[in-house]
Amino acid sequence: MNRPFPDYMTRIAARLAAKQSPVSVAGLEGSAPAYLLSRLIPATGPPLVIVTADQEGADELCRELRFFAAEPEAILPFPSWDVTPFEGASPHPDIVGERLNALVRLLDGRARAVVVPLPCALQRVIPRRTLGEVCQYLVAGEELEREGLIEKLVKLGYSHVPIVEDRGSFSVRGGILDIFPPDLAKPVRIEFFGDLVETMRLFDPASQRSLEPLSELVLLPSREVILSDQVLKDFAPRLKRRCDHLGVGADRRRELLEQLQNAIYPPGIDFLQPLFHPELETLLEYAGPEAITVLLDPAAIAEAGERFAAELAEAASRAELRGAVTCDPAELYLSPGDLERRLAGARRLLLPRLEIAGEGGELLRLESAANADLKLELSPEGDRVLAPLTDRIVSWIAAGNRVLVPCHQAGQARRLYELLSHYRLPLEISEERFPQAALRPPGRVEILIGDISRGFRLEAERLIVIAEEEIFGRRVKRRGLSEARKQQLLTSLAELKPGDHMVHIDFGVALYRGLQHLSLTGIEGDFLLLEYAGGDKLYLPVDRINLVQRYVGAEGIQPKLDRLGAAGWEKAKAKARSEVQEMAAELLKIHAAREVQQGHRFSPADDMYRAFEASFAFEETPDQAAAIDQVIADMESPRPMDRLVCGDVGYGKTEVAMRAAFKAALDGKQVAILVPTTVLAQQHAESFAARLKEYPVRVEMLSRFRTPQQQREILAGVKKGEVDIVIGTHRLLQKDVV
Repeated sequence: MNRPFPDYMTRIAARLAAKQSPVSVAGLEGSAPAYLLSRLIPATGPPLVIVTADQEGADELCRELRFFAAEPEAILPFPSWDVTPFEGASPHPDIVGERLNALVRLLDGRARAVVVPLPCALQRVIPRRTLGEVCQYLVAGEELEREGLIEKLVKLGYSHVPIVEDRGSFSVRGGILDIFPPDLAKPVRIEFFGDLVETMRLFDPASQRSLEPLSELVLLPSREVILSDQVLKDFAPRLKRRCDHLGVGADRRRELLEQLQNAIYPPGIDFLQPLFHPELETLLEYAGPEAITVLLDPAAIAEAGERFAAELAEAASRAELRGAVTCDPAELYLSPGDLERRLAGARRLLLPRLEIAGEGGELLRLESAANADLKLELSPEGDRVLAPLTDRIVSWIAAGNRVLVPCHQAGQARRLYELLSHYRLPLEISEERFPQAALRPPGRVEILIGDISRGFRLEAERLIVIAEEEIFGRRVKRRGLSEARKQQLLTSLAELKPGDHMVHIDFGVALYRGLQHLSLTGIEGDFLLLEYAGGDKLYLPVDRINLVQRYVGAEGIQPKLDRLGAAGWEKAKAKARSEVQEMAAELLKIHAAREVQQGHRFSPADDMYRAFEASFAFEETPDQAAAIDQVIADMESPRPMDRLVCGDVGYGKTEVAMRAAFKAALDGKQVAILVPTTVLAQQHAESFAARLKEYPVRVEMLSRFRTPQQQREILAGVKKGEVDIVIGTHRLLQKDVV
């Protein structure tokens, strides 16, 4: 069953189909532009190219479109390179993968909408013919020359590595070829029998275990520069002419050419794309002449165009001053005026912030409203914390509106359901996506799973969408754990110095002698050189750095080096294991004695605590969520709590403490938080105050950053019970703190 198509949508689609553009639609607030575009996509045959002013706006719109759209997989981002033009750095492989995926899917007609920030709309890209020719199609059960494929992978920018873990890399082990294409979330394992492709499977790069099988695979380049023999042959004279123009010496030119001939991609080579592929095209040419270009806030786009033109000119000047080899910026980017002229004859939909009909086009106005007025209002009663919001929801339902509330994850949806269930609202957690849930008749509050930060109220369709963040506050998106872990490893490697003592989990204590670049069986890579007793050497691949750590011991004491392969290290580990077991037995006895003691039993969580939980700006990591649950369970138990929470910087320990402190304050208890330094006391005081500003909890700080008079006032408040949470250094341990 399809939703009825509103009159205004029919009118917009008809005007665009008749090429009577531009059409301007004003009055769209919150995520209403994404909702309108999601309704427009099925009504138009050609794809939409949606231009935003910047990358942040593109990311947000793309998330919203995928939430509202019936085919989210057909909504594609086309992100900007994450490097400044001509700065001698190359874009991240993940970004390159998203860009190439969008281009290929525009070519084969699978893309219904592409969201692009203005700098990308101005950037010229690899020609359609070139990209179509270099993509490799593989089918399980069919023959393909294996050696030819491996040679082609090198030309397409893939790196030959021992173990495939990152996008844009491949490895060969007998008849097995592992490849990590830039557009896939997992790498692919291809098993050959001679030149027959027997099987293809996705696999987990961490465990190297095979996952689901693939029947076919389209291999994209891993870079936006293709180094075929013909391309390199044509590139050499163009490079000479450009270097002569820039005054760059022949040695530098020959060095660059030699690197490329050996399939080595120098950082920043991507910005020489016009010298490799002189007939570059734009995203608009990939989309085709019938495509509809959508400009989200044309005024902001115009301002962004002026800023980008100035930034590009400045970047080109800096590169020229340092003697870098660069192409002419006009060969890689359109000017904002060029883009405007190219769009003059195209079908355009303008979504302005202000009601100004552009270029004589028709202006339509829709009555929509943002949810900025839904900021969390707290009732002083713990069991009626969301009463102001629920009163409005009741009135909207009574007026015949559909109310949908997307939450970013299932746990948050259940938490919101529990909070709202006390108000006798007609609630339901729906597992359906938005297009299906929006078909239901009004009269209920549908809680969905979806990643949007803004909602809207659209009177024309009696539709109200409230994003979870509009109730509980802005949510911060974390980097993936694997990326954070990767960054941690690289940081630890950068901190090592030759001569440092290291401990290998299998071989014991050694001296770190630096990084070595080696070529083994035709595969190049970086290795840590570890020197053991007797001069024995161990070369450890950088991607196995998790097997070693820096030696930590008493200051001034030099540890004895182990002998590689000897039994000494195993004996030391066995002795340590025995001593740990003895300590564990002693701790068990202490713990058993504690179990029989009685302590204060805190009351179960009320609505105010649940609202505080839900307002956490980050998504809890599994370990963090487990720590919070265990601490709260301890507090609600009659036994005294004795728990140590450990974690590295930035892993969320403060939030664990904050939840416990807030729960204690709600039960009428005072909380003292002891920290080692005045700076840390100040940071925690600011964090606690910001997080608790909407709640009836008073937070104070005791340290030398407070004047004597302020300290006396805070101490008086602590003594009277007026201060709920006090944060401080050793000042908290003095006798006048009551």
